[in-house]
Amino acid sequence: MTVPLEVHSCYSMLAGTAWPRRLVARAVEYGMRALALTDTDGLYGALPFYTAARDAGVKPILGARLGPWLVLARDREGYAHLCALITAVRLGTADASHLDAWPFAFDAEHLFLISDDTTALRRMAAKGFAPLAGIVHYGGAASRRRAEALLRAAKELGIKPVAARPVYFLDRTEYRLHRVLAAIRENTTEASLPDEAAASPEAWFCPPAHIERAYGAWPETLDTLAWVEEECNLELSMGTPLFPDFPLPEGETAFSWLWKQAFEGLRRRYQPLTPKILDRAHHELDVISELGFAPYFLIVSDIVRFAKTQDIPAVGRGSAANSLIAYALGITRADPFRHQLYFERFLNRSRRDCPDIDLDLCWRGRDQVLDYVYERYGADRVAMISTVNTFRARAAVRETAKALGFTEREIGPITRVLPHYGAEDLRLLLRALPECSRLRLDEEPLKSVIDLSEAVAGLPRHLATHACGLVIAPEPLTRYVPLERAARGIIITQFDKDPIEQLGLVKMDLLGHRALSA
Repeated sequence: MTVPLEVHSCYSMLAGTAWPRRLVARAVEYGMRALALTDTDGLYGALPFYTAARDAGVKPILGARLGPWLVLARDREGYAHLCALITAVRLGTADASHLDAWPFAFDAEHLFLISDDTTALRRMAAKGFAPLAGIVHYGGAASRRRAEALLRAAKELGIKPVAARPVYFLDRTEYRLHRVLAAIRENTTEASLPDEAAASPEAWFCPPAHIERAYGAWPETLDTLAWVEEECNLELSMGTPLFPDFPLPEGETAFSWLWKQAFEGLRRRYQPLTPKILDRAHHELDVISELGFAPYFLIVSDIVRFAKTQDIPAVGRGSAANSLIAYALGITRADPFRHQLYFERFLNRSRRDCPDIDLDLCWRGRDQVLDYVYERYGADRVAMISTVNTFRARAAVRETAKALGFTEREIGPITRVLPHYGAEDLRLLLRALPECSRLRLDEEPLKSVIDLSEAVAGLPRHLATHACGLVIAPEPLTRYVPLERAARGIIITQFDKDPIEQLGLVKMDLLGHRALSA
């Protein structure tokens, strides 16, 4: 069955309109066996899409739109190449328009490169790589002429043409929402939006039969499309903890070293060591060993040890305080035995995800601790975690109204009374505010503003840096996740904390506290 290769979700920020789960639901509705997600400049929604597709029995194909190129991962190694490529483009060490000039070992065994730019295709073909000519055809004479010119170029270059009709919104009815998002992105109004700043009105998620009719004159493009779909088989390891290498004394395993460190700490904490304390310690260590989390406890205790050597106050918080082993290692300061704290609230045999120990650090010394982690594990294996900033009620109404041509003076009386939080039912919210009781929300022009604002509310807007999240990987991070630079210059992951945990990567929360500084 025909599947679109270029599909943009709302993680193509200020361009796509649909959440990944809606795209997957539509694919299921159409009876598709596979679906691609190729957001602009990144893999921001890749993990939510991947898990939703797998749960629905749809094969996920992951890729990204980078300048003139549509890049698809054929397998796990291709995914790692894709992450590295996106990182290079986002950090400015590669030009998406001239990937042929980047010293990256493009391997047709692991990646598909697709473009409708003849110049880019010629340059890449000259490098010995066999790209695919992406034939974009929405209908109409002008679109047909461009498609036929590209088909001739593909034949001349000896490369395969493939049907590549982009999708930016779920239904035709969402085209205006797409244009409003584009106007917000371009800081202009919908009426003044240049043609090239928005997709075609036909860039909706149409049924497979619709695509087959559109490309019926060029059956070879549909054959290549079926081949590409068949060749993309990406399997991501999900949920298995991926611990970085922790330096151990010769002859020690992570568990044996943890055992020794824990009992040394217990001897310091308790005089004398009673059978009940020892029983509790053995029980906790058995669970930690069975679940394979010994390296995690060593990593956290090492960070706390460094902080203490530098006179930087540090203390574990949350459910980690229920662990006697965490207390023995000096990670936490509340005695769980004395206060009868229940270990299973923190860790138990039914749990497979990595435990989460949050560390509060002196605000003044936090950066010193972060520097230590980067140095200890390698700058290419450590990064701050991102968080996705979304449109809240006030911003959704204000930005939508500006895109529709309203001035701040006209829309200000509404936006000033809206909260900065919340993105649900704007009409209900406005009707609940006495200041808005006289507004005619169901009459134009306010009706269009509110209708579109409700669709904009909650959509991703841009990445920001998580307040305290840090990820440490056993290999260069770009084997797992693309990186980019945040507004403050800090390098962050393109995945937020939930996908990072789904991949099994170690996440640390190192939070600076002014109270500890005081």
